[in-house]
Amino acid sequence: MTKNKKQRARLIGQMQKKQRDAKLSPVDLPSAASPVDEPARAVDRGKPVYSFAPLVLTVAELCYALGISRTTLYRIEKVQSLPGRVVIGGQVRYVRSEIERWLAEQSCG
Repeated sequence: MTKNKKQRARLIGQMQKKQRDAKLSPVDLPSAASPVDEPARAVDRGKPVYSFAPLVLTVAELCYALGISRTTLYRIEKVQSLPGRVVIGGQVRYVRSEIERWLAEQSCG
């Protein structure tokens, strides 16, 4: 097994462990009831409260929804390409529907 394959397997294992620890299925993470849309937390951080699920997520919102650090997100991106990554006005965003699909694939495979 090459170094990259070992690293990829380790990172995927870490993600799956965090998902199990949170007792949330991967498909449930980015849904309308996700922590990203939690009004109390959004108000505490001084961010706008969404009355709908945003179409794109910031890096911080995605990390919070997945329960991982920013560093772990960047490691996952380095090992395997995360789908739905777009740059809008020089800022990285992730398309919510692509992340949902990717998480569903990760849980099945």
